[in-house]
Amino acid sequence: MLHPIYLLLGDFSSLGNWGRDGQPSRLRQIVSGKELHAKEKIALKTGREWLIKLSRILLEYLETEGGQAVVRNYIKWKTLFFHLAYVKPKCRDGLLWSVVEIYSGPPHLRKEFCIMRASGIFPLSLPSVLRKIDGVKKARDNRNLVKQIALNVVDEYRKMLEWSNVLDNVTSPIVLQKLSNMSILISYPDKMDNEMAMEKEGDRVGYQ
Repeated sequence: MLHPIYLLLGDFSSLGNWGRDGQPSRLRQIVSGKELHAKEKIALKTGREWLIKLSRILLEYLETEGGQAVVRNYIKWKTLFFHLAYVKPKCRDGLLWSVVEIYSGPPHLRKEFCIMRASGIFPLSLPSVLRKIDGVKKARDNRNLVKQIALNVVDEYRKMLEWSNVLDNVTSPIVLQKLSNMSILISYPDKMDNEMAMEKEGDRVGYQ
C-alpha cells in the first residue's frame, strides 16, 4: 500500500541508521505514527486525483487522536526540514543533509515551500526563509553587489540632476540633498545566523 501523505519519491531505506536510537525505524515511527518497513514504497503523486484522495485520508486521520498526531508530526518534520534546507547551509554535511533532501527536495524546488508559507504552516519570517543556501560569505557578497548597484543608480541620478536645465538654482540643491539622504535597504541583515535578528528584520521590512 502506498502512503500518499508523504508526497515523496523513494523509500525509507535511504535514511540509513539515522535516528535517536541509531535505527531508521525510530524516525519512520515518529513521522508516520506506525511501524513501516525500510522498503516501504512512497509515491510522488501527480494530477488532481491524489489531492482528492489525500483530503479523504486526512479527514479520516483527523477523526482520532492518533491520526491527528500523525498529521501534526508530519507538519512538524516537514517544517523542520524546510527550515534546515533554506536557512541552515552548514547542515549540508553528514547524514542529516540526506534526510533534509528526502523531505524537502532540491533547493530550487520552492513551489511546495511557497504553498506552505501561504497557508501559514511555515512559522518563519520571509527574509529568514529567503536566506541563500550557498553560505554566509556568498550571501554577504551578494548583498554588497546589490548595494553597489543601488549606489550606482544614485550616482547616475546625481549626474543627471547636476547637468539638468530643468531645476533652478534654488530647487537643485534641495533635490541633491534629498538624493544624498536616501537610505538603501538590503534584505540581508548583518546577523544572518541569529534567528532573533532575522525575525526583527522581517518585522522591520514588513512595516516599511
